[in-house]
Amino acid sequence: MGLLNEALTHSSFAAESGTKDYERLEFFGDAVLKFVISEYLLERFPDYDEGKLT
Repeated sequence: MGLLNEALTHSSFAAESGTKDYERLEFFGDAVLKFVISEYLLERFPDYDEGKLT
């Protein structure tokens, strides 16, 4: 339940209450999404170089 509360807590409330907010999980989610998309592109287009994949 701790991660769920963190994921649903806005930063303005967290600042007032001293709890964690979703910013940390957002950062992690962005990194996971970037990894998954990069993995897909590398498999889908094996002959493309880095410049063409971005």
